[in-house]
Amino acid sequence: MPKPMPMEEKIEYFMQERSNIHITIHMPGGGCVRRIFVKSDNLQVVYGYLRVLGLGEYASESYRLATESRRRCYSIEDRWSTLDELGLGNGGDLYLEKKK
Repeated sequence: MPKPMPMEEKIEYFMQERSNIHITIHMPGGGCVRRIFVKSDNLQVVYGYLRVLGLGEYASESYRLATESRRRCYSIEDRWSTLDELGLGNGGDLYLEKKK
C-alpha cells in the first residue's frame, strides 16, 4: 500500500498543477503540436521546443506566434517575457505565421 503524501507535498503538488498550462501550436502548413508549459516559462522556452522538434526555422525573426481571439502577435523579441505576462497564463492556441 502506498504511503500517504505529507500535507506540504500535497500543497506543493496542487500549486504546481495549477501553474501548468496546455498550449497548442498550429503550423503554417497544417498540423499542430501540443505541450504542457508552466505559466512562468518565458516565450524562449516555446521557441526552444520548436527547435527540439526540428522546427527551428519557425523560431526566427521571419515568423511570429499569434492568438486568434483577442488577436495578439508575439515575436522573437518577446522571448524573455513569461507566458503569464503575455496573457497566455490560461494556455490556449498559438498560430505560427510568416511576418509580412
